[in-house]
Amino acid sequence: MESSPINEHVVIMLLAALKSQVEHIVFRPYLGGDGKWGSISSTTFVQDLLFSQSHYRSVLGDNSSKNIVGLWLTGQKYSDTFNIMGVMLAGFVPQLFSTNFPNEDVIWDLMEKSGANVLIYDEDFKDKVTSCRIPSISVLTDASFTHENTAASAFTPFANGGDTALIVHSSGTTSGMPKLIPVTHSWVTAFIKIKYPAALKQGDFDDANITNTIGNLAHVGSITAYMAALYHGFCTVQSSSMAASTSEIVAMITTCGVNRLALYATFLSSYIKAAQRDPAVTAALASCRQILHTGVSLPEEDEEWAIQNSLRITTMYGTTETAPVMTSQIGTKAIDRLLSLMPGLDAPALIPCQLSSNSDGDTDTKLFEMVARPGKKDSPHPSLFKSPDGIYHTEDVLEEVKPGLYRFRGRKGDWIKTLPGFCDANSIEENVRKTCKDILHDAAVVGENRPLACLFIEALPSAEVGGKNEETLVAEVIARIKEFNQRLFTYERIEDPRRIFVVPHGSLPRTKEKGNIRRNTVASLFKDKIDTAFQD
Repeated sequence: MESSPINEHVVIMLLAALKSQVEHIVFRPYLGGDGKWGSISSTTFVQDLLFSQSHYRSVLGDNSSKNIVGLWLTGQKYSDTFNIMGVMLAGFVPQLFSTNFPNEDVIWDLMEKSGANVLIYDEDFKDKVTSCRIPSISVLTDASFTHENTAASAFTPFANGGDTALIVHSSGTTSGMPKLIPVTHSWVTAFIKIKYPAALKQGDFDDANITNTIGNLAHVGSITAYMAALYHGFCTVQSSSMAASTSEIVAMITTCGVNRLALYATFLSSYIKAAQRDPAVTAALASCRQILHTGVSLPEEDEEWAIQNSLRITTMYGTTETAPVMTSQIGTKAIDRLLSLMPGLDAPALIPCQLSSNSDGDTDTKLFEMVARPGKKDSPHPSLFKSPDGIYHTEDVLEEVKPGLYRFRGRKGDWIKTLPGFCDANSIEENVRKTCKDILHDAAVVGENRPLACLFIEALPSAEVGGKNEETLVAEVIARIKEFNQRLFTYERIEDPRRIFVVPHGSLPRTKEKGNIRRNTVASLFKDKIDTAFQD
């Protein structure tokens, strides 16, 4: 007799976990500028989720083919959580859109590309959906229903691990179009069961773990983190935005009890600077049992200050396609800050990365690229494996400092191939930011396939660009980076003022989610300026 197939639908797994737990607060929605938060119990969330399932089964009809449904949400409301998961529980595959998509034509194109056959939209976007090319309906809100007449749905969606659970999108664009990134049920399950606790559940405690939303709930990182928090019995406290003020972060810790803080490094850096001025901020941050940061590297001086002031910081590495795959450990030793592969994963691997500046390819620095293998439970979606060698390339570079321990060294794109050899653009930029933080806002190094690298300086908000002021700024930057330049090969150094360009504040293009400067776009946008640097 054949055994019944195992249902690997991730929301079914979450419902079972919630029903086995003692009732507790699972979500605290942000209620406004006065720093107040509501409370959603596990019972209420399950009721909302089941009502959402019943509603979408009713309005979208029977679905035996796992149709794709567009979901255009603000990502800033509690209702977004049960709408996304309710659509999944109704047997559909949500394709997520947020406020990062102000151009509705891009959304229509992406839904056409995925094969979505209906759009569910938040009322905030009702004026924009009039041109939608497929049928559209408004989303459920937490004020639009009660549970008095809610009947339990007889429908239980079935999914194999390799079936698509969600469709999300890249934070950057290619020719103005984000990339479709489907994720499977087994991928989400691996994140929930293995990756989330490895990253954000370090140390054993008897009382509740309380964390925060790291970003927009309609983005894959935030919604899967919320799912994982549900599974592990965490409470999630919503912030007003991923760039929440220092006072709001302190209130989340002191009022809501957040003890496992998850932040993009850019924002953690700003909170550390505030803590250096205010002991109350330091005390709040130090009370957390863990502060996880990700996205970009935390400046070295901020990391040192955090460790010296008893902040239990850890760093996490991953990509949208792979989810987290590496983490550091809580501790005060330098070795604790290095990344290691999370145990229990099968897809990620590190392969030697040849980015040597020497002509013979020999170097003392051991560099590796993070890749993912296909066919594993935690592998990216099969559609993302497009390389001839059959593996998924992240293009991210890591340096092996000790056996099995690594330091993130940026993307392959951070290593610019100039005509004489490779330059580590990321380290040059970090040095400029560190030594010149009081005289400029940001910096970008470009020069792929150029004779030499060029430096773009983004001026401070109050600075005037042009004339003597610009010449003085460039000269000061050259003076401050002189010591760093002396450690570089001659061709790696940027010390010629003709290869340093000052641009107005806010003019360097960035990604929307993490705010990273997009070097390729900088090189394209300012091509004419760069051309002039190499004219005889």
